[in-house]
Amino acid sequence: MARMPRRALALLLAAAAVRAADPAVALNEEGLAHLAAGRAEAARKAFEAALALRPDAEAPRRSLAAALVLLAEEKRSGGDLGEAIRLLERATRLHPERILYRALLGRVRLEGGDDALLAAARADFEAVLEKDPDHLEALMRLGEIAYLARELDVAVARWRRALELRPGDAEILRRLAKAEREREVERSFGEIPGPLFLVRHSPKITPARAQEVLVLCEEARGRLAALYGSYPPRITVTLYTPAEFRSATLLHGWVTGVSDGTIRLSLGSRDDPASLGPTIRHEMTHHVIRALAPKAPVWLHEGLAQIEEGRSAEKAEQRLRGTGELRDTLLSAAILREEDPRRVALFYDATLAFTRYLDDGQRGAIQRMLRDLGAGKDEAEAFREAFGDSREILFERWKSGLR
Repeated sequence: MARMPRRALALLLAAAAVRAADPAVALNEEGLAHLAAGRAEAARKAFEAALALRPDAEAPRRSLAAALVLLAEEKRSGGDLGEAIRLLERATRLHPERILYRALLGRVRLEGGDDALLAAARADFEAVLEKDPDHLEALMRLGEIAYLARELDVAVARWRRALELRPGDAEILRRLAKAEREREVERSFGEIPGPLFLVRHSPKITPARAQEVLVLCEEARGRLAALYGSYPPRITVTLYTPAEFRSATLLHGWVTGVSDGTIRLSLGSRDDPASLGPTIRHEMTHHVIRALAPKAPVWLHEGLAQIEEGRSAEKAEQRLRGTGELRDTLLSAAILREEDPRRVALFYDATLAFTRYLDDGQRGAIQRMLRDLGAGKDEAEAFREAFGDSREILFERWKSGLR
C-alpha cells in the first residue's frame, strides 16, 4: 500500500486537532455531511449546535441558512407555506447577502397570495432588484404583482425590461402584449374600492351599475368561501362594455367573463347587471379553486364552475348520449385548443356531467381532492384517495349510466 505523503498526513492531523480543540468546527462539518446527503433536519440541528457554541462564526451561520432553505422547500412541497415562509425568513436574516434566498422567500409568499403576503413579496423582489437590477425573476414577479393590482404602467415597465434581458422570449412577449392592450383600453376607468373587491369600470358604465355588480360579487364569494372553506384575498373585478371587453381580451363575442388572477366581465348598455349573476358565479368559482389548489385540472375547474353557474347536467347528458363512444380522454384540456367548436362543446358537457356525478352535494370528496392537490399530490393520487378509484374507472361507471 502506498504511503500517504508526509505533508498530506500532517494537514489531516492538524485538521483533526482543530476539530478536537473546537467542537463548533466538528459540528459544522457534521452538518455539512448531513447536508450533502440530503438530511436537512439533521444538518439543521448540527449547525444550530455549532452556532450556539460560536454565535459570531460565519461558517455555521451560512450553513444553517442553507439547511433552512432545503427544509423550506420540503414544507412548501407539502403545502405548508406558512412554515416554509418562516424558515426562509430566518435564512435571509442569517445570510442577507444571498439574494437567492430573498427571491425564494418572495416566490413562496407570492404562492400564499393574500394581500399581506403579496405586499411582502413585492418588497422581497424589490430588495433583490436593488442588489441586482437585471434579476430576471424579480422583474417578472414584480410585473405579475403589479398586473394583479391593475398597476398596468408598472407591469408594462417591468416586463419591457425583462424583454430587454431576454429578447424574443415568447412568454414575456405574451404578457407584455396583454398588459399593453389592457392598459390602452382601461386608461380612464373608474374605481370602487372595498375590503373584499376592487371594482374597476368603464366610464360608459355608471358607478351605480358597477355597485350592483359589486353586490353580486360579494354574494357569490360568500357562498363559495363557505362551501370550500377557502377565503381568497381581495379580488379585482373589471367591468367593460362588450366592445372594450373584446379589445382587451381578444375573446369571442359570446364570452362575457374571464378569470385570470383578476375577474373581468362584459356588461352591455341595456343589460341588467343581475344578468351577470351566473357568469360571476362561474368566474368566482375559478378564482376560489385557483386559490385553494393552483394545479387543479381544467376539467374539474370547468365542471364546478358550470355547476355554480346553474347549467343543467341532465341536458348535458342528453347531448352526450348522441355522441357515440365516449372516452376518458374527452376530459383533456387539449380539446380546448381544437378549432372544431363541437369538440369544445363536448368537453364542457362532459366536464359538467361527470363532475356532477362525482359531487355529493356537500363537495366533501371534491374538497378533499382539492386540498390534496394544494398539498402537492398529483391528480391521479388525489382523485383515487378522494373517490376510492381511478378517474378512468369512475368515468366508465358514469358512462354506463348514460345508456
